[in-house]
Amino acid sequence: KQNGMGEFDPDTLVYTLDLSGQFDLASPGQDGEDLVQIIADDGNNGTDQFEVSIAIHNTNQPVEIDAIGDQTVKEGEEFSIPVFAEDPDGDVQQYDWQSIPQLPFQPSFDDNVLKGAPGFEDEGVYNVTVTVTGNTPEDTANSSFVLTVENTNQAPEVNIPQTFDAAGGTRLVKKLSDFVEDPD
Repeated sequence: KQNGMGEFDPDTLVYTLDLSGQFDLASPGQDGEDLVQIIADDGNNGTDQFEVSIAIHNTNQPVEIDAIGDQTVKEGEEFSIPVFAEDPDGDVQQYDWQSIPQLPFQPSFDDNVLKGAPGFEDEGVYNVTVTVTGNTPEDTANSSFVLTVENTNQAPEVNIPQTFDAAGGTRLVKKLSDFVEDPD
C-alpha cells in the first residue's frame, strides 16, 4: 500500500520508508503481535533495517443501532416494533426499554421487539427510548422514537331489556337514548 511516505507489503509485513517519513500502524478488528521489518532507504544506496514487534490490541467497537422512525398505532390493535442493532465485536446485546412506565397499557418485550395493544382509553403521544448494550457500559447505543396512539371509533352499545312491565291501560313511553351508550 503506497501512502506517499513509503510502501507497506502486507504479505511480508515489510514497510519501506524514506528517512524523512513517519507512519502509523492500525488494524481495527485484529488482535495479536506481529514482527515488522522496517527498511530505511536514503535514495543514495544507503539503507538500514531493523525489526520491531508490534502488539495490536483490538479496541472495543460500539454497538450500532438503526434509527427507529416514529410509530403510529390505533387503540385496540396489536403492534410490534423491532429494533435492529449490531455489535461489530460480536458481543451479546442487551435491550433496555426506557420511558416504558409512562405508557398507559402494559407492553411486552421479546429481546429486540416491543409489543403491545393499547386499550380504548390510551390515545396519546409517548416518547420511547431503547438502549442496546454490548459487553461494557461504554458500549451502548440509544434510539428514541415517538409512539402515537390514535383514537379508534367504537360502535355504540344498545342495551334494551327483553321485557318492559306496565300496568294495564297505561301508556308505556321509553326513550331509545336511555338504552344506548357511545363509549367515545
